[in-house]
Amino acid sequence: MLKEEHLQIRDSVREFVEREVAPVADELDNAEKEIPMPIIGKMAELGYFGLIFPAEYGGMGLDSLSMAIVTEELSRGWLSVGSVMTRMIITGTLIMANGTEAQKKKFLPKIASGELLTAAAFTEPDVGSDTASMKLRAVKEGEQYKLYGEKTWCTFANRAHVLTVLARTNPEVQPPHKGLSLLLVEKTPGDEFHPPELSGGPIPTIGYKGMKSYSLGFDAYS
Repeated sequence: MLKEEHLQIRDSVREFVEREVAPVADELDNAEKEIPMPIIGKMAELGYFGLIFPAEYGGMGLDSLSMAIVTEELSRGWLSVGSVMTRMIITGTLIMANGTEAQKKKFLPKIASGELLTAAAFTEPDVGSDTASMKLRAVKEGEQYKLYGEKTWCTFANRAHVLTVLARTNPEVQPPHKGLSLLLVEKTPGDEFHPPELSGGPIPTIGYKGMKSYSLGFDAYS
């Protein structure tokens, strides 16, 4: 049963969606257009991206039910808008649960404020989201990782400042679903990293200027 605070959150988000999202959603979706940045900016101003993160990292410290309500209401207006919200939450919660303190301080406040936009790079062209068959390799060279392989269907990749990338760091370990790690890949937003709109072709994950990779410090499936 929803508490009064949850009902107030629902009503507030519903009003935002009806005012800002619903009037443009059908036209933009049918034209396969991206979400206007002013909408994303207003979502950031309202605190949606930092809902469940602690106040010390720039968040609002609300519960998971509040996050679910906000995501549901955004998706009701336009699924793509709800999807952007979940991309931010995915990256932020992974950093919160497994990142170093330095990573939390570096990334979480900017994710919560919307200064950093994020995307998840999990799916691969030949294996989909089959974890055991992931092929993209992350090889540590000096103090950084280099990625060798491909990802596809990386929603919001062109606008993102940070990609959360699932990569194989130990190809020898068995069973195959082990030896995978999550890396934070910083990149410069721009259309040179624009995902395929219809073809479903692969998005290269190496060779772009301004990309830096950081391990989240744990073996994701050990």
